[in-house]
Amino acid sequence: MRPESPAEAVERAERQALADKTFTVIRCSLSRLPPRERMFLKLHFQSGMTVANAARFLEADGDKALYRKKEEILKRLKTDLKAEGISLEDAQELLSNLDWEAALSEDEDEAKNDGKAKDEDKAKEEDKDKP
Repeated sequence: MRPESPAEAVERAERQALADKTFTVIRCSLSRLPPRERMFLKLHFQSGMTVANAARFLEADGDKALYRKKEEILKRLKTDLKAEGISLEDAQELLSNLDWEAALSEDEDEAKNDGKAKDEDKAKEEDKDKP
């Protein structure tokens, strides 16, 4: 393996800086979404679920509304990227390497609160079953 030339090192550093900036913008944009929309994105893009199946899984009002929501989210993401000077082509290339699990995961506090709510719901259900 040959050593990296100065030009290659500069190119690699610029590419890494662009990737870091792009991922920061994407994560920030996705973090502003409600948990249900992040879950939809995770089901659709990460798990490969169709919009129709994701709508059924999420018990959404219909897949047409979810198609519109998907387009709205992607449009907002494109706007956020453009506002930061990131081209759509660069973003698409970098998206193939995005850690979707980290990008779409809930905030730690949000996850804790959601877990508490689920525990409370479960306790209520168990209380109903008691004579």
